Amino acid sequence: MSRRSLPERTVDAWVSSAVCATFPHARIWGPTQNILETNWDYGLSLGDGKIFIFEDKGTTAVPRKRKSPLDTHRIYIDIDQLTWYCDRVEQATGVPVHYVLPRPPWIGNSGSDVVPDQAICRVNSIAGPFAEWAYVCRSGDLRSELGDGGALILINCQSRVHRPSLSSSDTYWSARPTNGCRGLATHLL
Repeated sequence: MSRRSLPERTVDAWVSSAVCATFPHARIWGPTQNILETNWDYGLSLGDGKIFIFEDKGTTAVPRKRKSPLDTHRIYIDIDQLTWYCDRVEQATGVPVHYVLPRPPWIGNSGSDVVPDQAICRVNSIAGPFAEWAYVCRSGDLRSELGDGGALILINCQSRVHRPSLSSSDTYWSARPTNGCRGLATHLL
């Protein structure tokens, strides 16, 4: 397996940090991961009646030599997991499931194994803090975008983004995702 440019556990921590910065009294619960009925990353209650389930996704660096963009990050979306969230979890719990899809503002893999230089991007980067470059998409909207076969999203880390149909297997998540997807900071407010 390729080394992650932004590990999912880091995304979990950074989302929690962004939530707690905006809502200091938010209730966050990460269930045991090996129990099928509650195998999501974590549940979140803002105390005002808003309850979410978040499925955070990490990224992997993808250096390319011919096809533009040359430096991208990839997010793998497990279609079986997405179907489970849409058809079983949302219906059984009545709680919306949202995917958190980061668009890292750096090129390539992270540096140090312990705390890489990119860790500063949680609070400060050319794209703003993490909540400004992480996007949230409701599971049903994501499934509609990807269709039956699309399970891979390539994210351009440069300012200009080419965005063909998301139903192809080689796609780009634009700087401003459409169809119900929006920035984490906007989503939380």
